[in-house]
Amino acid sequence: MLEGFSERLNETILKSGISMRDLAKRLGTDHSTVRSWMVMRAQPNIRSLAKLCLILDVSADYLIYGKER
Repeated sequence: MLEGFSERLNETILKSGISMRDLAKRLGTDHSTVRSWMVMRAQPNIRSLAKLCLILDVSADYLIYGKER
């Protein structure tokens, strides 16, 4: 992922009001996995990225590149 992904992901999660644990549950993963994306220790695969976008109502272009819809 490009620079800024984790910042945009953190901001989007915060704005959504969804807890990290709830987000992880909805994604079908562990909260530690979501946390690793938030601190750029790991990157979501394409399926997880697509689910993130649906759950958080944000485009992949925004999360990856910072481009608005």
